[in-house]
Amino acid sequence: MRPPQPHSSPPRPPARSILPDSWNAEPRKGSPVPHRPFSDIGRAALRGHWMKARKRAGLADGKHVVPHILRHTCASRLVQGKVDLRLVQEWMGHKTMQMTMRYAHLAPMDLEACLPALERA
Repeated sequence: MRPPQPHSSPPRPPARSILPDSWNAEPRKGSPVPHRPFSDIGRAALRGHWMKARKRAGLADGKHVVPHILRHTCASRLVQGKVDLRLVQEWMGHKTMQMTMRYAHLAPMDLEACLPALERA
């Protein structure tokens, strides 16, 4: 199993509005991953903030509600929103299309969208 590679996406406006100012700022000089939010937050601090957020959301007892679930939600919503799977792969930082294809079953079956392309040909 390969070691995890650092990857993050900029927080979207709804998330930015509830994050501490320090998380929205540019990373400090010498941060391990330049220009990536959250790159200088240790695991213990992240866990503490996550547990507080879970409690505020009424999910304190949800032991399966872990930070990684946010990645699954993000990928699922992108695919359900008809975003091209290659773009989903890039956004999520997946090394292989095989990883992204795990979400392909969530794509809406809009076969009528194929007709205009075929009629133009």
